[in-house]
Parts: sequence; C-alpha cells; structure tokens
Amino acid sequence: MKSKKFSVALFGYLAMILFTEILRAIVGAVGDYGSVPETSDFVWSILSQIVGMYGIPLLILFLAERPEPRALIRELGYRATPKWWVYLASIGLAILMIPVITGFSVIGNAFILMTGGMIPSPAPSLTNNVGLMIGALFFSAVLPAVCEEGLHRGILVRGMRPHYKDLQVILLSALLFALMHSYIRQTLYTFVFGLLLGTLTVKLGSIWPAMIIHFVNNAYAVYSDYATTFGWFGSGFFDRMDALYSDLMASSVFGAAAIWLILIAAVAGVAWLLIRYGRKKEPPAPAFDAQTGLPLFNRTRVVGWERVLLPTAVFAGTLYTLFTYFAYLI
Repeated sequence: MKSKKFSVALFGYLAMILFTEILRAIVGAVGDYGSVPETSDFVWSILSQIVGMYGIPLLILFLAERPEPRALIRELGYRATPKWWVYLASIGLAILMIPVITGFSVIGNAFILMTGGMIPSPAPSLTNNVGLMIGALFFSAVLPAVCEEGLHRGILVRGMRPHYKDLQVILLSALLFALMHSYIRQTLYTFVFGLLLGTLTVKLGSIWPAMIIHFVNNAYAVYSDYATTFGWFGSGFFDRMDALYSDLMASSVFGAAAIWLILIAAVAGVAWLLIRYGRKKEPPAPAFDAQTGLPLFNRTRVVGWERVLLPTAVFAGTLYTLFTYFAYLI
C-alpha cells in the first residue's frame, strides 16, 4: 500500500495558499472595520492561522489518511520531549536570533532598494490597552507558533521525510515556510529562520523547541511595538537597542557585520549543543509504517503525478512573492 503522506502534505500546503489568497482578496476589498485598529488583525489571524494554516491541511490529512491519533501525534513531533533544559535554551536561542534576523532583514531590504524598489515605513496602528496587547500576543505569537509550525515542521516534514534526506527536508520546509509569507521583505530572513527551526525539529525529533523559538521571536516584536509606542515597561531598553544598532551601522558597517557574524556563530553553537545533548534516550521507534506496512527508514522516490506537487507548491509561493516584489518597484 502506497503512503499518502507526501501528497497529502503538499495538497494541504497548496490548499492553505489558495485559502489565504482568497481571504486576502476579500479583506482587501472589505478593508479595515471597527473602531479598534487591532480588530482586523485579530479576525485575519483567526481565519488565516486556525482555519487556513493548520485547520484545512489537518482536515485534508484526516480525510485522506484516517490516521490513528496517537501515531499521528508522534509523527508530527508532539510526543517527543527533549530534556528539560532544552526548553530554557530554546528561549535563549530565540533571543540570540532576534539581531541575526534583523541583519538578514537589512540585507533583504538593501536588495529591494538596489533594484529600484521602495521600503514603506508605516507607523504601527495600535491602541494603548494592555488587554489588546495580550490579544495581539495570542494572535500574532501563540497562533503562528502553533499553526505555522504545525504545518511546516509538522505536516510537511512528516510528508517529506519518507522521500528526502534530512538536509533536503530542512531546506524544502524552510523554503516553503518563507514563500508562505508571500512578502518579499520577509522572504530571506524567514528562510533562515526556517532553517534553524527545521534543523532542530528534524534532529531532536520534537516540534516543541521550534514552537518556543517562534513564539518568543513574534512576542518580542509585538511587545516592543507597544512598549516603544506608548512608553511601557522596557521601552527604554528597546530604544537603546535601536539607537545602538543605528549608531553601529552609521559608524562602522564592517564592525556591525563582524558582530552579526559572531551572533550567527553563537546561534549555530547553541543549536549544536541542543542537538548533541538535548535529545532524550527513548525506546526505538517502530520500523514500519502502521498504515502502509512499508519500512519507515527506507526512503522511496517520489513517482508519477506526485512529482509535480512540490514544484507546484514552490511555484505558487514564488509567484505571489514576486507580485509583492514588483509592487515595490512601481
């Protein structure tokens, strides 16, 4: 019996893109609504994350495969738990990644400017309300950590591992993760971010570190916007970090690059320690797929019509990302 995991994963990804772009067109036509600026963002997050990002791919998976729930939870990386200190180290790794991601964002923006594009700098539309900030943390940090990781480091990794080597799985899942954002300014740094998250997931056999890192990264962005806009606790720290970054870039680009490379090396070192020492010794995994009876560790080639699924997914994501790129050139 042939495994459906690969085709199911890619169909889920394509369905997510289709749903998201239809939703984006509807939101663009309707526009913002409500007196609270965050309202539209909250509604968008519920529909795009819970329904589009994870709900639809999971529904396709259950309808096509009808998997045994416990086996599916294990295959998606939820049952495997690293050693306790890995969770704390993941928070530290997320903090180290923030300036690294900033550096890759600068490179991506420089590329857009060099090719004649424009980088808009809209002021954040926020309301001075702690409750709304907590809501923003849930919708912009918790949901992406659960839903985006569930699709890219869960369903997609599960679907590709029977056919591709670990390095290929990490690269492909990171690429699809970057293209999923459909936003040229985010493509480079989300790809790098996806490489880290995919490596930890594949090598540790657990999705939890990736979810923690994703949450901390997004939560930092949400809270820093509110803190600097309204002078909340920590606003002085965020202002000093921004000033330090600006002064460093103005005084010595090479010095900033050297510090950035050191931080990249630190991230790589911490990730290596997590992979080397963080995985618990567990009973050996089953050697055969419970659904198909096929060996789990003998990779098979993608054949027939399934060979077009991955190129189609990459093409669809690339096409819309290019639309945003050309929008910057107009």
